[in-house]
Amino acid sequence: MRFHVDNMTCGGRARAATAALRSADPAAAVRTAPPNRAAEVETARDEAQVRAALAEAGFAARRPPRRIARRDAATMPPSAAALSRWDTAVTRSRRSEIVEKSLC
Repeated sequence: MRFHVDNMTCGGRARAATAALRSADPAAAVRTAPPNRAAEVETARDEAQVRAALAEAGFAARRPPRRIARRDAATMPPSAAALSRWDTAVTRSRRSEIVEKSLC
């Protein structure tokens, strides 16, 4: 599970968040990235228990928005927004094929 932890801004806060998560599940694998305010947890506990452990320690955690992988760009609907957003993932020839198919 990945979380965005708003108030995890330094190494000390990351260690405190890690300790809170490990208190809920000692076998949990926890990775934190304070510059991104990100925490990744591999645990047998469910999301509600993980969020409760973080909240009890004073951390507000939320799930980050799902990002579409670049490899999914070719399967996206051929809208102008999608083509411009994923310009680097789809080659010019592939883009023209997508546009031609949508016009037919």
